[in-house]
Amino acid sequence: MDTTGLGTLHAAASVIGLGAGGHSRLGQGYGVSEAHSVDLVRRAIRMGVNVLDTAQGYGTEGIVGQALRDLRDEVKRTDLIVCSKAPCHREMKPLSMAEFTTSVERSLERLGLEYLDLYYVHALYMEHVDHALDVILPGLQALKSQGLIRAAGISEHFNSDPAHEVVLSVLRRQPSLVDILMVGFNILNQSARRELLPLCLEHGIGVTCMFAVRQAFSQPAVLVNLVANLVQSGLVEADAVDLDDPLGFVVAEGHASSVTEAAYRYCRYEPGIDVVLSGTGNPDHLRANVTHLQQPPLPDEVQARIGRMFGRVDTVSGQARPYAKK
Repeated sequence: MDTTGLGTLHAAASVIGLGAGGHSRLGQGYGVSEAHSVDLVRRAIRMGVNVLDTAQGYGTEGIVGQALRDLRDEVKRTDLIVCSKAPCHREMKPLSMAEFTTSVERSLERLGLEYLDLYYVHALYMEHVDHALDVILPGLQALKSQGLIRAAGISEHFNSDPAHEVVLSVLRRQPSLVDILMVGFNILNQSARRELLPLCLEHGIGVTCMFAVRQAFSQPAVLVNLVANLVQSGLVEADAVDLDDPLGFVVAEGHASSVTEAAYRYCRYEPGIDVVLSGTGNPDHLRANVTHLQQPPLPDEVQARIGRMFGRVDTVSGQARPYAKK
């Protein structure tokens, strides 16, 4: 498995992280058994995937925890990077640090761990940025000294904030409070490249990439519809893209075996991105995604062409129906 650094964490991180959320939630979203999902996590770890990303809201912390218990005699805890997260509000009312610490402790209980490598403020909204800066992020830094977590981060709510205004507002004010960010970035929305990723590089902040592959890259009709809307809005030039098959050239010209593969490779080599998250409940998809993310970069001319096509876009996430803010 190819590895990389991830912010202030000392362990080498696999370039692919197993995401336990999204539509799939390790297959739980599609009705598979819990045993199937536990087995998927075990398979990922045995393939060399050591970044495991779950959350209080995903309902998969217990599944990840069971897989870790199953492999405790096979895999060293210090070789894993286990991440979880929780929102800093309840029904939009900000939580106290004591309440947020309880969220961390409950995550630890469900995972069966003594510490977490990374804990994120989950889906931070602009309404809560001041509270996060004044209370939650300093509190998370304090939890590091107590040994409950190794790094503190923020995951953005990319669907409602595709231009990254929330995390940019944090980094412009107090970047020292953040060790790692979870950032939305993909072929259709490269806007993190403009300011956010350079700021992360400047301040030594690690980045996990979400939304590398969404419905637009696995369902051609979704991509066609999204691109048509982007052309209509003036963010994509009609003469720069094949409206019937916007990314078909990457396969037709032999640059990648599929649009999905191209999408993963495009994100993996973006300066500032460390780990690319992939969520699935299917072992075959897991194996394919591990393979995709260990392929070389797309040719320079292909990356440049994609940049010309979608470089101005900062309004979409790649979802057919974006997750609502809640």
